[in-house]
Amino acid sequence: MPLPASLNLLQTSIGELSALLADDAITSVELVQAYIANIEKNNIAGLGLRAIIQTAPNELVLKIAEDLRQQGTIRGPLHGIPVLVKDSIATDPALGMDTSAGSTALGELHKNKPRFR
Repeated sequence: MPLPASLNLLQTSIGELSALLADDAITSVELVQAYIANIEKNNIAGLGLRAIIQTAPNELVLKIAEDLRQQGTIRGPLHGIPVLVKDSIATDPALGMDTSAGSTALGELHKNKPRFR
């Protein structure tokens, strides 16, 4: 099912997204797909935000979203909501994402590695 046309991913609050998820108006998988598409549309092209330097592999984050949906238990207010983290914060190694820990030296280690998957 497509996301509601009135949903603006750049301006919608977590509370609004949580309500849509709770009402089954959207699923976590649809939300992740929409955010991936929005990043691809606006990060370099479109609005040219250049705010996202790296994303986890799409198939992996979609699997995580599907697994959350299968659990059927809401674990908290962010359950099912995609989040972005700065590269200074370590993520699960399975995501294959680089962490600079705020250091330009560590950022240089990954200079030639493709950033978008």
